[in-house]
Amino acid sequence: MKHLTCLIISFVSFVTSFAQSSDSASFYLQKGLHLKEERKWQQARISFEKAARFDATNIAIISAMAEMAMETNNTYQAIEAYLKWYQLQPQDADPIRELAKLYFYAGRYQDALSFAQRWETMQPSKPLHYIVGMSNYHLEHYPNAIHRLLHAVEAEPVNAYLFYTIGRSYIELERYEKAIPYYLKAADIDTSNARYMYELALI
Repeated sequence: MKHLTCLIISFVSFVTSFAQSSDSASFYLQKGLHLKEERKWQQARISFEKAARFDATNIAIISAMAEMAMETNNTYQAIEAYLKWYQLQPQDADPIRELAKLYFYAGRYQDALSFAQRWETMQPSKPLHYIVGMSNYHLEHYPNAIHRLLHAVEAEPVNAYLFYTIGRSYIELERYEKAIPYYLKAADIDTSNARYMYELALI
């Protein structure tokens, strides 16, 4: 009987502590969101960190931290927050898409490609042609780069750099005649970029 009483007391204490932690996390989360709206970034970050200490697995807190990091152009903190979100909920597509973008713009092309491919497995109707194509280009996977960038230009037909990159990919494959139309298109879109015409002349 004494043992059962101890168990009940322990359980009640645990539930009470959990409820208090949840309330504290919610309080600091709301405070952080309010500070974020006022663009008081440092104070908002401190509030979010306090909220996370009370509830480290709360997705609302983690997503708020991630969004603020994006708004303040803090790539490292954004990656850290989205990675935590992904680890807690690996089937949630949102952090996967954001990680693909963040890794790409951070120059971590293999990581970008990995998360972009995961995103496309989950969202096949919303491919990330630009990120996948450019990542393959930087990783020197030129046939894959060309394939995906040809899809990317359909969505961005006035993006000179896309056409240029397709042309560069053909050059790396020593298919010079294939490169020429894409250089011409790039030069036609961006007449101020002397590099396109110079490389075209060399071809």
